[in-house]
Amino acid sequence: MAKNELLLPKSPPDEPEQFKFVEFTDVQNRTWDQEFRALKKTVPQADLREIGSLRNMFGMVMSHVYALNDPGAWLAETLKMDLERQGATVVDVSRAESADLCGVG
Repeated sequence: MAKNELLLPKSPPDEPEQFKFVEFTDVQNRTWDQEFRALKKTVPQADLREIGSLRNMFGMVMSHVYALNDPGAWLAETLKMDLERQGATVVDVSRAESADLCGVG
């Protein structure tokens, strides 16, 4: 058995059907590019937050990844939506004393 064969997965990855990867269509790619170019002209670089980088298979940085919004706010909103879909009632800080569970962070 070659060394490379040891690194290969033995079974396909578990991927829920609702998270299936779908390529952009040509129209979607063009629209994305137009929106990005328009954004680049109107938003100063200082207003963008660098949240990561896109690397090639050798680990070299190919592009930086920027966000206009706070990634912490994305995470909080996503967590709130997930909890609500599971039946939880999510409240703000003013009602935290009466809550069954509190998360602070």
